[in-house]
Amino acid sequence: MNQKSLLAFAACALMFVACGDDVTEVNEIHQDGMAVLEAGLELSKQKCDSANVGEMLFVMDSSEAFICDGESWQTLKGADGKDGEDGEKGDKGAKGDKGSKGDSGDDGTSCTAEPVKNSAGLDGIEVTCGKTVVGTIWNGKPGEDGRDGEDGDDGNDGASCTAKLVENDAGFEGLEVTCGKTVVGTIWNGKPGENGKDGEDGDDGDDGTSCTATVNQDGSFDLVCGGQKVGTITNGEDGVGCTLDDEGDGKVTVSCGKGSAMTTTILYKAVCGTKPYDPAKSFCSEGELYSCDDKPYDPTMVFCSEGEVYELCGGKNYDPKTRYCLEVTRDGSDIYSVEALLTDSRDKQIYKTVKIGDQTWMAENLNYSVKPNEQSWCGGGSGTTEGECSVYGRLYTWAAAVGKSEDECGYGHECDLSDAKNEKGEVRGICPEGWHLPSNDEWPTLFTAVGGEDKAGTALKSKTGWKSQTGDAADRDAYGFSALPAGTGYGYFFGAGDSAHFWSASQSEVSSNDAYSMVLYYDREDAGLACYYKYVGYSVRCLQD
Repeated sequence: MNQKSLLAFAACALMFVACGDDVTEVNEIHQDGMAVLEAGLELSKQKCDSANVGEMLFVMDSSEAFICDGESWQTLKGADGKDGEDGEKGDKGAKGDKGSKGDSGDDGTSCTAEPVKNSAGLDGIEVTCGKTVVGTIWNGKPGEDGRDGEDGDDGNDGASCTAKLVENDAGFEGLEVTCGKTVVGTIWNGKPGENGKDGEDGDDGDDGTSCTATVNQDGSFDLVCGGQKVGTITNGEDGVGCTLDDEGDGKVTVSCGKGSAMTTTILYKAVCGTKPYDPAKSFCSEGELYSCDDKPYDPTMVFCSEGEVYELCGGKNYDPKTRYCLEVTRDGSDIYSVEALLTDSRDKQIYKTVKIGDQTWMAENLNYSVKPNEQSWCGGGSGTTEGECSVYGRLYTWAAAVGKSEDECGYGHECDLSDAKNEKGEVRGICPEGWHLPSNDEWPTLFTAVGGEDKAGTALKSKTGWKSQTGDAADRDAYGFSALPAGTGYGYFFGAGDSAHFWSASQSEVSSNDAYSMVLYYDREDAGLACYYKYVGYSVRCLQD
């Protein structure tokens, strides 16, 4: 395959690859095996244009293979054939003129070839340039017996052409093409091109456009990219039509024919880097680094960003690094809102937050550990076995929750929190900077915002995790507070699945032994404040200052 043919073949294949966030991409391109031109038919009458670039043809009259480069049929004949007994050896073809130097282009990417097998069991070589599959060369079937020479002996049976990966002394990989027992040529993978110089008068390229498939009256499909028809998928000769299968994950599969003759093509509704997605349900975030399709980059310093796919939040795009999509149900209607994420600067843990009324709460239990001997444990445990901190957060003694030692505020010690308050009278305690432990006055404000103390238990509990619940299921976690039943404990754990307890930072202790907390129970719809021993481990929810 000469260089012109190879470039034309690659260009045709690349027409099926769309770029950008909102484009449709053909993921698989199947090339047929060689067609056979029967004796007596002229090669010049065989169609060769942009519509059938890459097609191969075997001419029975000359026992020679050709490939279409978009303009004319190019021979794949390699080494000179063996002289007949009475024939003369043909002259070696003259070396072609050296082409003129082309304009500097974008950074080149190397091409590689890997053996593949199709659904019919035929072997071939799949050619990939960069990250794009540009086509597949399928091994031809054995040819029929050759015609007798005019003066020589009968020709040997025609042999198929095969291709295999080879490597030269310099370590470059290539594709060696053999017809019969004769090596007719080798296609070497190119080196990555150097950075191209800027064109003197070149204009910026157009934005990438999506590809669509439309059904014709005869059951075929026209593939249109950027308003230009690039190909047609037709029904098989046996009359079996093509079907479209929307897989629901951003991919549509086109299947034509049946049985071993069936061919499939995958179309993407849109792609994010290399990931397909449905724009009606998701959006693409390209990340921070260079985009491969429009900017050169130095792979020793940065990499090509693939992008990530995130679900839409009521039709809203958002930055997943600082926001998340919250879906709650209020009054029987689904409500979507974009909420901020809290990053604790002390250990870089990230927490969901939620705004309820005029207050902004952590929507997850605190999971911060100051030191190994701190009085805290993983919530959700049973007996002497701790639970999972990543799910339930940690359980803290009251002294640890308000940021004091056990000697200062632990069980049996009267506690003075006057030096722990900020200008607004809030006690930060173990909470991140800018957040504080809620007081006995702030919990009732939350109850009122979610429908009152009598219904607050149902509205604040998470939808899952509880052994059983009272109240209407549609009213649970109606505001995104998502209180998990982490239970309680202090080395021995109990209540997981049944109850949730959250410390309060009220200045007025019940006694030197007891402190206040907010409590939820699985079999109660209400919420309220209660008091218990300060040495017991309870969960912590922080409130923004």
